[in-house]
Amino acid sequence: MKKIKVKSLKNDSFKKYGQIISDSKNCPDVENDLIKYWDSVSELDVAEGLNTGIVEGKSNDRVVDGVEKHTTSPEIITALSDDFIILLGKGEAESKIEYDAFYVKQGDAIVLNENTWHSVPLAVNESCRCLIVFKKDTFANDLVLNDLSEKIRIIK
Repeated sequence: MKKIKVKSLKNDSFKKYGQIISDSKNCPDVENDLIKYWDSVSELDVAEGLNTGIVEGKSNDRVVDGVEKHTTSPEIITALSDDFIILLGKGEAESKIEYDAFYVKQGDAIVLNENTWHSVPLAVNESCRCLIVFKKDTFANDLVLNDLSEKIRIIK
């Protein structure tokens, strides 16, 4: 079984997979007694409309035996409850895909580029709930699954 060490969520190591959405990167555009608001923290080029979903991830001992990707839609994943770890990879031929694993804290969100292989969110504790946003009908029409020939264990 292949082992991959989890990385903290930093722009320099994550940028080949997409964007990190975080309010801690700069000053808010609006700040008053009621709110803080950061405008344009990410941009999606989607004209067809968006779908949202909720996924509840389990820890599964952080062993990944399959990944998925979407060829025509970026995907936003937001950690609603608890932290999660996600395995990400780029490339077409399984033997040439290099994977990284990232730790996403509750309240943080990531944007995955089109064609980014990814695992389901793997709960750091017993389970986690995540908000998923992608182009309308992506789940039904643009879900490419790949069973890994060698399982991957993500280690801390």
